[in-house]
Amino acid sequence: FAWLVYGSQAREDQTMGSDQDNGLLLAKAPTKAQADYFSKMSEYVCNGLAKCGIKLCDGNIMASNPALRLSLDEA
Repeated sequence: FAWLVYGSQAREDQTMGSDQDNGLLLAKAPTKAQADYFSKMSEYVCNGLAKCGIKLCDGNIMASNPALRLSLDEA
């Protein structure tokens, strides 16, 4: 898998007002167990970033959104 970042984090110009914009790219479609793992991992990372002061994205452009956790075939 690859953790992807977009927006200000990708441009390396984050400010105190920046939010999270990220996604997760998987090599292949996950099994049910793998999908559950990546869902929990994404929630953990996004919530951890929020605890560090990088607010959650109001537009839900985060890997915790299943629409942004895709395999190469789905992307």
